[in-house]
Amino acid sequence: MIRVAVSGLGKMGSGYDKDNLGPPLSHIGAIMAMDGMLLTAAFDPSAQVRKNTASQWTELKKTVLREDLAQLESKEADVIVICSPTPTHYKQALVAISKEPKIIVLEKPASCSIQETKTIIDLAEKQNIQIRVNFHRRFDPQLINFQTQMPGIPELVIARYTKGLYNYGSHMVDLMINWFGLPQSVQSFSSLGAGTDPNLSFVCNFDSGLSFVFTGIDNLNYDQFEADFFFSNTRLELANGGVEKRYYLPTDDLYYKGYRQLQAHNLFFEPKQISGLIAFYENIHNHLLINLPLGGCTGYEALLGQSIIDSAITSALNQNKIISTNNSSQLFIQE
Repeated sequence: MIRVAVSGLGKMGSGYDKDNLGPPLSHIGAIMAMDGMLLTAAFDPSAQVRKNTASQWTELKKTVLREDLAQLESKEADVIVICSPTPTHYKQALVAISKEPKIIVLEKPASCSIQETKTIIDLAEKQNIQIRVNFHRRFDPQLINFQTQMPGIPELVIARYTKGLYNYGSHMVDLMINWFGLPQSVQSFSSLGAGTDPNLSFVCNFDSGLSFVFTGIDNLNYDQFEADFFFSNTRLELANGGVEKRYYLPTDDLYYKGYRQLQAHNLFFEPKQISGLIAFYENIHNHLLINLPLGGCTGYEALLGQSIIDSAITSALNQNKIISTNNSSQLFIQE
């Protein structure tokens, strides 16, 4: 039995699964749904939040719910999950490392800065602890199928997002890294805007010729996490948060001879709720029990994602200057 401790019982920790009838959307929901995993401890500084969690998960023993991760005994958990607010991640990760788990899972973003994330990775490496950052879309079977059906590298990707660069934007950046690798340069084409998590617009350019455009949109009363992937003879589309996937093929224009337009084809794509969390924890389970490879976003890949976001912000603060990512690829070499 794999023992798991969760620190932070807000939306990602537990709350998203309140009254949820679909696949688990929170860490505790996924852990509780897994055979072979046991939630041994769950932490939150708020007594009311702990009370809400107890009423939501009545099968939990009262001793599981505690106030502070520091109360965890050394080696009491094989996996420690940190999904408290981002400004707490760094200190929480240092405490988690001292408890000697085998794996630490960090909610995205890993921390508030590149240096904090790098320190977490270095300290965890010294203790032989593996770091994974929860970009769970990497494990969603429908998105995996979508990516494997691509006819090569796109000519252009135009992505649209709301809810902030560190929120929806970071998920899109991680998909880009996972599917296409590290770009050679980053350049913003909008102002930074107000607030701590702006919807910044920028483009990532690759040596392959691919341009991946991130369009951050303000003042919408609906969500955007969508992208169009343009190839020479087709277009693929992610819509509705990635739930809907469409395939377009060129067809002769019905009204103007000599012109070709794109027509939607459903083909192999069925609309399904994003459900990567279960697969994420299945992978951790199989890694620890039968030594299968541990997938997902490594600490180093999360660091690269942070460096792209940092480069986009730096560009916006310097009159949309082109920022090379060469230093990032050399500095953060994977283990």
